[in-house]
Amino acid sequence: CRQCSIVLDESMVDFGRDSRFFEDEGDGEHNSRTGAPFDPLVVDNLGTSIGNASDLSKLSGRNRALFQRIKKRQHWTATSFEQNLKTAFNNLKLMSGGLSLPSSVEKEAATIYRRCVERGLTKRSEIEHLVIASLFLASKLHGFPRAMKEFANVAKVDMTILGKNYKLIMRELGI
Repeated sequence: CRQCSIVLDESMVDFGRDSRFFEDEGDGEHNSRTGAPFDPLVVDNLGTSIGNASDLSKLSGRNRALFQRIKKRQHWTATSFEQNLKTAFNNLKLMSGGLSLPSSVEKEAATIYRRCVERGLTKRSEIEHLVIASLFLASKLHGFPRAMKEFANVAKVDMTILGKNYKLIMRELGI
């Protein structure tokens, strides 16, 4: 809820209209979107996860052990890129909540951070430092200017580190 900040469900299903268009069906003016829109806060939009605890508890002992082994292997085969994003986005959600920033700023920060990882900036700087700098930049871009000190306090980092990472992102991403 945007008024009281209560979270009813973390992964909402988009029940909106999905349409598709095939070349032999007419004029081509139809909306061709299918599926849910891309969400920058989801590490792997097309990924599949092998059951959760409540699903696995319903299985018999032998099947439960099999699915737990499959789940462990799936976790092992996740790329370092995916693991990095998962860690970073968990931190981003915590820091964003601590600053009471809207979801639009959170999604913009996730997009900025994703671009940082793609450019290899995580080799130069720590994940938490780039996350809070991305959040600071996104809040400025969306017109929610807050003092750098607030961001530094939430992330428990020095303001000089935040400033250096902020400048690094601005320079490397050309923002």
